[in-house]
Amino acid sequence: MTTTGQRIAAKRKELGLSQEALGEKLGVSRQSIYKWESDTSLPEIEKLISLSRLFSVPVGWLLGVEEVSENQEQLIEDILSRYPSPKKSPWAGWAIGGLAVLCAAALAAVFSLSGQVKDIKAHYNFLTAQYNSVSMQVSNQTNILTHRMEEILAAQNHLTADYTVEQVRTSPADNTVTFAVQVVPKTYTEGMEVLFLANNGNGAEEFPVAGDGNLVFSREITCGLTDKISISAAFVTPEGRQTQLLDTFTNLYRDSFEGCRPKWNGYVELVGRLAEEDGLFHFGGESFQLYVPSGTSPALEVALFQDQKLICYLEKAPYESTEPGDSGQIYTLPEVALDIPQGGTLTIAAFYKDEYGRSGVEPLIPRYVREENMLNYASGDYHFLYDLSSYVF
Repeated sequence: MTTTGQRIAAKRKELGLSQEALGEKLGVSRQSIYKWESDTSLPEIEKLISLSRLFSVPVGWLLGVEEVSENQEQLIEDILSRYPSPKKSPWAGWAIGGLAVLCAAALAAVFSLSGQVKDIKAHYNFLTAQYNSVSMQVSNQTNILTHRMEEILAAQNHLTADYTVEQVRTSPADNTVTFAVQVVPKTYTEGMEVLFLANNGNGAEEFPVAGDGNLVFSREITCGLTDKISISAAFVTPEGRQTQLLDTFTNLYRDSFEGCRPKWNGYVELVGRLAEEDGLFHFGGESFQLYVPSGTSPALEVALFQDQKLICYLEKAPYESTEPGDSGQIYTLPEVALDIPQGGTLTIAAFYKDEYGRSGVEPLIPRYVREENMLNYASGDYHFLYDLSSYVF
């Protein structure tokens, strides 16, 4: 679709007029004609009428409206009918015609400006998208550079030129874990002593290390099994002692129960009804089947928790498991009414013991969270994110 400026330029050239000559006919400067034809400004209404007469075209054509529609004509007639002339005048026809032209020009100008506003909005949205894309790229590059700088600074502050830490075995019978650790000091001085440290949350144990004559210090270390263990190396010289963290291991205690943790048989959904009369969530009557692996002690309890606070135990009855070598239980949630605030959480967890008498607690379903008047799964929330370790069974 051609613009108003392009139409003016085309008609001017058809008449063989220069911009300056057209300006003289209309009583405007050559710069005004240039601005019209480059669409940096629109002619005023009286200039549009002069242009339409000079070019012998409708004003609507200049503004991109080929002709005035029947609806627009009816609208003009309705407007004129509201202001009847008190007496006929030989100029009445011309006045009505002029008003009709002005109304049509005004409507056409509105349509043209509306189109230009849409173009500006589209251009603005495009520029916004481009800006967001560039901003994201800059942010990603900044994060990469920051991470790289942190790595470089960390490497400069390392006390080791090289190190490895590997988990070599776990012993559930005595609840311990063993690591193979090896370090090469970045700077070695005569008489340096090296210690490996294992901290499992119950204090750090120290393990002295002898070198092999090639500046390599290595040995196996064994410590009590927990869900967070950090391994460090300490370098002791006459000038003092410096320590560097080597690695951190998580969920080792929980993972050592693999093969004996209970699990639901099929899909489990916790259903609660929000009662209008008391504003409480009412539960009760739901039954679930739970597999009990053969490595699990018969002592097993399942409980309902609200915000990690124990609410009640589920009632249990035996059933025949369909998995060979495994027994099972049926657990029924008793009737209970809970006041759950917005953002409050619920879960069901099992307390169990393995064949060595070690206790474990296992959330069996993703956590539910109250949102408005509904209970929904917490997004991205899995059982290993819960901290129910304070409960002892």
